[in-house]
Amino acid sequence: MIKLLGKYLHRVINYETGDLEITFTISDYNSKANTDELEKELYSIEIKKPRSKRSLNQNAYLWSLVHELALKMDEDEMDVYIKLIGGTKVKYEVLKVLALSLIHISEPTRQAEISYAVFCLKKKKQKK
Repeated sequence: MIKLLGKYLHRVINYETGDLEITFTISDYNSKANTDELEKELYSIEIKKPRSKRSLNQNAYLWSLVHELALKMDEDEMDVYIKLIGGTKVKYEVLKVLALSLIHISEPTRQAEISYAVFCLKKKKQKK
């Protein structure tokens, strides 16, 4: 599979064949290199606008909301976060080793597939 980031240039109808020809310009070097693999075959093409990455402020806000939810639900923040991402299309796996949790998250909905890990040291809750 080849993922390209390009800017729409124009479209033209080929009056001989009746086909619509759409042109994009690609300025990213890696994307240009990937086009060497293309042959005159039928391809499935999906065109969508790229999404911007979450900023540090947005990420901090997300975790503050998770914190508030965890307080209201009387649950651990990481458990609340796992429940939240469980309802999305994000692929993730949770590995728990003693008190350290590792969540591996893959976000295929981003412009380029992003994969990262979140480490969290869980505190034991005080029993009331």
